[in-house]
Amino acid sequence: MERSKLRKMLPHGALQEVAKCANVSRGAVYKFFGNKSNSTKIEMAAINIAAMYKKNKDTAIKQITNEEGDIVTQ
Repeated sequence: MERSKLRKMLPHGALQEVAKCANVSRGAVYKFFGNKSNSTKIEMAAINIAAMYKKNKDTAIKQITNEEGDIVTQ
């Protein structure tokens, strides 16, 4: 996966979470996304976190919308 596309899938502040998950420094994550280093460990952590955020977002949207996609208010 292209790093720039992967980075755009992560919400603001998620790079720190990627660093924690990959057990590396935030600097290492910034270097990875700046194309200054390579790390399968960082890439896999970022993919997993992006997938988790997408799943959580989809679940939240599903909870507040009806079958037609309209927001349901109570």
